Amino acid sequence: MDVEAALVLIDATLDQHLSNLQELIFRQSWEGKSYQEIAASFDYDAHYIKDVGFKLWQLLSKAFGEKDY
Repeated sequence: MDVEAALVLIDATLDQHLSNLQELIFRQSWEGKSYQEIAASFDYDAHYIKDVGFKLWQLLSKAFGEKDY
């Protein structure tokens, strides 16, 4: 599966679309980037990226029935 297929699956599973920032974090995480790297590359505060990322993984964990870690 590639990132595009994963995003299609996410959109089909969620009752909402990911925000632009959530999608950016998902894509960059898929490529192995850290929150620090994402923040620096796209001129965001690292704490903000971490917070949005945390909420994104919680949302996806709940949608796909996985335990939060």
